[in-house]
Amino acid sequence: MLFGEKMLRFIEKPNLPDKKVKLVLAGELYLDMLRLDRFGIQAIGVPPSPDLEDPVASHIDMQVVHLYSNIFLSPYAELSKVKLLYGIKTAEQVCKVENLVELELKVLQGKVKLQRDYPKCAAYNVLLLGNLAIFNPKCLDSTLYNELRSLQYKPVLVRQGFARCSVCVVNEHAVITADTGIAAALSMHGISVLQIAPGYIALPGYDTGFLGGASFKLSSDVLAFTGRMEQHPDWLRIQAFLRREQVSYLFLTDEPVFDVGTVIPVLEES
Repeated sequence: MLFGEKMLRFIEKPNLPDKKVKLVLAGELYLDMLRLDRFGIQAIGVPPSPDLEDPVASHIDMQVVHLYSNIFLSPYAELSKVKLLYGIKTAEQVCKVENLVELELKVLQGKVKLQRDYPKCAAYNVLLLGNLAIFNPKCLDSTLYNELRSLQYKPVLVRQGFARCSVCVVNEHAVITADTGIAAALSMHGISVLQIAPGYIALPGYDTGFLGGASFKLSSDVLAFTGRMEQHPDWLRIQAFLRREQVSYLFLTDEPVFDVGTVIPVLEES
């Protein structure tokens, strides 16, 4: 498909672009702060969920799952906040992308209605990494579970309900997390894991946020952090780990790193 003068394609493997990312999905609250247009990236903003606590209401990883290529799932699939993915209103008011309706996103609807309390707030918080689906089975929406099975994802069961929030995806074979259970589970599946100290990620209203919610890929070899990481006690280890994986990094702001519920890459250069 055409996007301006460039041919674009859907990112097939969630969280893992091969080329430069050109279109993302993010909580609209964070678009002005992140200023992704500096990198030639258009952003579709999704409004805050009325069903979640205010500090995480704009976290996209609580509301939408990118399953594969153009297939997404959300509890809001029949409501305007997900129809914004392909609606003219979004094209005009948010990302100014011509013919956005031609993207042909397929948005499936989950059964669980999001609620402020755990575990219902985590019903869609699954980490997809290559052919692995990492989640807490006590939290996961049944429709989402069935879709993961139909797409032949291999389940990796963990106790952490916020699996996506908890993991910074470096590449298909390497991640960073402060969660001991996830670190052990992914290591058993051949994933290289850098386990770091918890904390040091800003999330107003909570003691800490998660590094997975404060990072996302801009291309196969570039990782973006929402803010500066120098205050983290494991920053030198993180830098060394990224060098080993041949992934560079950048800070999107000069603020201390903060949790935005990650950003979902949707389209990349063909």
